[in-house]
Amino acid sequence: NVPVQSANGLLQLTDGNSKSVTFTETGDKIIYFKLKATKKTGAEKITIKASGGGENSTEEIDVEIRNPNPAVVLTSEALVSAGDTSRLSINMDSPTVDDWVKMEVSRMPAAALNKNVSYLLDYPYGCSEQITSKAFPLLYIETFKKFSEKETEKMKFNINEAIKIITSRQLGDGGIAYWDGHSYPTEWVTTYAGHFLLEAKTKGYNVPESVISKWKQFQKKGAQRWNSGDLYNSYYSYSMSDLQQAYRLYTLALANEPELGAMNRLKEMKDLSVQARWRLAAAYVLAGKKDAAQQLINNVPVAVDGYSVYNNTYGSPTRDLAMIMETNLLLGNTGKALSLAKDVSKTLSSSYITTQTVAYSLIAMSKLAEKMGKGLLAYEWSINGAVQKSPNSSVVFQEIDIKPQANLSIDFANKGEGELYVRLIGRTQPLEDNTPPQSNGINLYVKYVDENNKEIDITS
Repeated sequence: NVPVQSANGLLQLTDGNSKSVTFTETGDKIIYFKLKATKKTGAEKITIKASGGGENSTEEIDVEIRNPNPAVVLTSEALVSAGDTSRLSINMDSPTVDDWVKMEVSRMPAAALNKNVSYLLDYPYGCSEQITSKAFPLLYIETFKKFSEKETEKMKFNINEAIKIITSRQLGDGGIAYWDGHSYPTEWVTTYAGHFLLEAKTKGYNVPESVISKWKQFQKKGAQRWNSGDLYNSYYSYSMSDLQQAYRLYTLALANEPELGAMNRLKEMKDLSVQARWRLAAAYVLAGKKDAAQQLINNVPVAVDGYSVYNNTYGSPTRDLAMIMETNLLLGNTGKALSLAKDVSKTLSSSYITTQTVAYSLIAMSKLAEKMGKGLLAYEWSINGAVQKSPNSSVVFQEIDIKPQANLSIDFANKGEGELYVRLIGRTQPLEDNTPPQSNGINLYVKYVDENNKEIDITS
């Protein structure tokens, strides 16, 4: 029993221990007191008992103690040459049970697999493009590693959910709407989502044949009606009309119903963009006309110039580069695809990346991993000086779980013959957000005003 002497009624209770505090008060007064939580999430039960004048009252209040900060992904990476060593470090402040750390080792440029899959699965929005992007790469990423049964079931669930949502948004003409309830289709989304449905069906998922049939009819009509009018106006960076047509033709070829007439008409156009040429070449390969594909891309650069993010394909130069990677793999040019993968890898490792760029980049990197075959990953490593077991094996990609801890440091030595890409990655939800302020093209200014629009000092 502790009499309250403090004017503000502030009590410090020891975390984890039950404390009984009696307020000794005389007169008809309301007693106010504050509770301060320690740096630990969970739930606490507060029991309040009041007595006086022969009356007793009791109330119990459940208080949730939560962490309001967003989860962040910390990374440290290196390209380690044969015989070299490198140190990778991340600092996790007070790791919790939901945090994780993994080390990724690969013989090809890193795809930041854990970071980007986590980004897609946690992405909160749900237009048809985003729904497709969240599920599409899950069809392929098992080429990187063997997932646990729980992880595999979660991926299957997400793929099936995406199929269900997309098919529910198919309109009567076979096109696919951007949002639930829209009465008109979106051109790129119809092609992109339909591409996903085709590949999901090939992988054994249940995609209704009626949905595929109506979608193919829509795509054929669009391919046959397309004209070059949009190609020569000043809004190309917005519409990207020739790429839209090339991608549509690619998906029809993938569905074993190539529109060769439309493909040939597009091929003969002189001002096709780099992206459209490479995507149309992929369509020709799928249609069994590899020579025509090769003619399309002879002396055509792989570099894609920057363009407005406000475009009808929701794309980026890196998304286009991933598509070019895919075409090279179809043509058997694995070496060229590997060289392009280095640039794709840089974007996958960046702090901001769009959903479709993540999705298509992971698709292309997964297909590259499948082509790369297997080779021995030979290395030695230690955690904060403690030598660890080196699981040398013949795989393209290897992932090792590490217990989260503050100030984690990895020393890595490449004992093989080729370069190894190494990444230390951790997911944490910091109790205190110490992320330094950054400005990357956007400046933020905040002021507080009263009802008369006069600036006020919120510290008062």
